[in-house]
Amino acid sequence: MPQRTNDFQELVTLIQESLVPQGAKVTPSAMVPGPSSGAMREIDILIETSVGPYAMKIAVEAKDEGRRLDATKMEAIIGKYRGRGSLLVNKVVVVAHHGFTEEATNRARDEDIELLTLDEAKLCDWCQSAMPKEFHYHSDPMPYSIEIDPPLPPDIDGTVAMREGHFVCRCHGHDKGAVMAHMFRLLCTSILPNKSLVQKMHEVAVNGKGRSILSQEIPINNHVFRLNGVDYPMEKFTGKFQYIHATGPMDSRRYEVCGIGGEPVKVMHSHGLLGGHHIKMLMPMGVPDARGIMKIVEDPEAKKDSLSAKKRWRLTPNGWIEEGKPE
Repeated sequence: MPQRTNDFQELVTLIQESLVPQGAKVTPSAMVPGPSSGAMREIDILIETSVGPYAMKIAVEAKDEGRRLDATKMEAIIGKYRGRGSLLVNKVVVVAHHGFTEEATNRARDEDIELLTLDEAKLCDWCQSAMPKEFHYHSDPMPYSIEIDPPLPPDIDGTVAMREGHFVCRCHGHDKGAVMAHMFRLLCTSILPNKSLVQKMHEVAVNGKGRSILSQEIPINNHVFRLNGVDYPMEKFTGKFQYIHATGPMDSRRYEVCGIGGEPVKVMHSHGLLGGHHIKMLMPMGVPDARGIMKIVEDPEAKKDSLSAKKRWRLTPNGWIEEGKPE
């Protein structure tokens, strides 16, 4: 999710992703050009789909107001999509947390704008007792990030560099393959077959914050690191691999999405922080064609901690020890 996306907008986005037809594209905080000025303007949630041979665009505005959305705010939305120089979409939907005033509802009806209310539903006792209070998240070792020496510019994310970078021969200019391919090769040939190493990663995760990061130097000679057409010098390359084994609390709540005169749609939303990752799940209830949604997003602070860690482990006759400590 973009940083400008708030929690209410994120929840509405998950609901839309669950309910839209298969193949529809849902974009939170979508930036689109104005039809005349070309200036970029934001749509809270943009849904792009096809109906037969026709391309459809649906704008969803998510309004987390402390009270019912009034006519003044509705007029601003009308001006954004129905006024002169307005954004070009086929349909406009407004989702509010506490509903709409009568005047706002009448203005929306005049402009053919659909209104939905998203409110937390009270859970019955048996629902609360049946909902799990804890979740478990496990992931075997996987490529996580990279470091090179001399370091890449600080504005280049190590995870992005791992996914998109290539090794290129300094002498002949030959592309020796994607970094990610080398990382998976190292994972499959050196890390996963090493049961004692994987067990050590498990122990560090269980006794720490639910995850461990293994740093492994990869011998690379006479090569440069190429990213987006730019070559960076490289004397040393370190691949980082992540292992997750975490159990923690998950907060679950049920919501109802209600339109005017329609049947409410009930959804269950759960979220928690496990192994340095935000786990977010949404399950529609009683909707035949809907889909469950799960998203796993790394916590920025956890990422900062993991990438700044300089721990290295090596195998000795006495087992795995942290480098710099006596055997």
